[in-house]
Amino acid sequence: MVLETKFAGSARGLLPLAVWGGVATVATLGLYRCWIKTRLRRWYWSAIQPGGHPLEYTGLGGEKFQGFLIAVVALALYIAVVNSVLMYLGFAALNSEHGGPVMAVIAIAPMVIYARYRARAYLLGRTRWRGIRFGLEAGAGGYVLRMLAGILAVGLTLGAALPYVFWDLDRYITERTWWGTAQMRMEGDWRELIPAARYLWIGLGALLLVAAAALLIDRAALFGLLIAGPLTLGGWAYFRAEGFRIMTNAKSVGVMRLRANPDTKAIVGTVFVGVTVVYGGLAVAVTLAQRGFDGRIAAISYNDMTELLVNVSAQWAILASFLAVMIAIYLFWAVLMHLVLVLPLLRLYATAVSIEGDGFAAVAQREEARFATADGFGEALDLGAGL
Repeated sequence: MVLETKFAGSARGLLPLAVWGGVATVATLGLYRCWIKTRLRRWYWSAIQPGGHPLEYTGLGGEKFQGFLIAVVALALYIAVVNSVLMYLGFAALNSEHGGPVMAVIAIAPMVIYARYRARAYLLGRTRWRGIRFGLEAGAGGYVLRMLAGILAVGLTLGAALPYVFWDLDRYITERTWWGTAQMRMEGDWRELIPAARYLWIGLGALLLVAAAALLIDRAALFGLLIAGPLTLGGWAYFRAEGFRIMTNAKSVGVMRLRANPDTKAIVGTVFVGVTVVYGGLAVAVTLAQRGFDGRIAAISYNDMTELLVNVSAQWAILASFLAVMIAIYLFWAVLMHLVLVLPLLRLYATAVSIEGDGFAAVAQREEARFATADGFGEALDLGAGL
C-alpha cells in the first residue's frame, strides 16, 4: 500500500491569517507572536494530508509565551555570567577590540543549537497524525556537540565535509524520533549526498575567488557577488532538495518506508524567485524609504530659536512617518514571505512524500510530552520565524 500526500492549503486561505498576524504582532509590540505562530502552524499542518489524513498541531500560544519568558530569564543569566567572562578573556587573550565580540558569538552558539533541538522536540511533541503523537527523545547535549564539531569540520575543509555533517545530524535526530510506539530509522551512507553538493561547492569556490579578487582589485567583490551569490544560492537549494530526497528514502517508521521524489527544478526556481522578490524587494524598499526621509530631514534649516522649535517638531513628524512606513514595509514583507516562499516550498516538499507499507495497526499512542519551556528558547533566539 502506498499513501500519497496531498496539500490542501492555498494562498487565498493563508492571506487573511498572515495579514492579521502581522498587524496584531506590530500592534502588541511583538507579544502576539507566540499566538500567531501557533495559528499559522495549525493552518499549515492541517493542509498537509498524508494518505488523506491531515496533520494536527496541538500547541498553545499561552504555553509558548510562558516558555519564552522563562527562556529570557535563563538567557539573561547565561549572558550576564558566561558571556561576560568569555568577553573579558577574549579581550585579554586576543588583545584586540574584536576579541570580545568573537568570544561572545562563540559563547552563544551552543545555546542557539540547544534551542534548535528543543524547538524540534516541542514541535514534534505537539504534532499528531491519525490521532497518534510524534515525539523526540532527549539528546540536546549530543546534538550541540555534533553541530559544533560539524561547523568546525565544514570550516576547516572549506565545505568539503558538508555532506557527512548534514547526514550525521539528520540521522541523529531521525533515530530519536518516534511516531507513537514506532521508532524512525535511517539507513544508507552519507556518500550518497556527495553528488548533490556539487553545485554548492562550485558556488562556494566562486565566493572564495571573489574574496581573493577583492583584495587585489577594487569593486571586484560587487561584480563577483552578482555571479557567485546566485551560484551559491542555487547550489544550496539544489543540495537541500536532493538531500531531502536521498535522506527521506533512507528512512523508515516501524515496518513502513518513507519515499520522496521532489521536483528539484521547481524548488530551485521557487527559491530564486522567492529570495529575489522577498529580500531584494525589502532591501530596495528600505533603501528608498531611508534616502527619501533623510533628504527631507536634511532640507530642514533654521536661523533662530523659533524656527528651531518649529523644525524640531517637523523632524519628529518626519520620524513618525518614517516609522509608519517601516512598519508597513515589515507587514508587506511578512505576508510576502509566506505567500512567495514558505507556502510554495512547503507544498513542493510535502506532496513529494509518500508512505509505503501498512503497519498502522501495530502503532499505539504515545504518552504526551511535557515541556516546561515549550520552545521558548527558540522564540527568545528567534529561531524558525513564521513556522
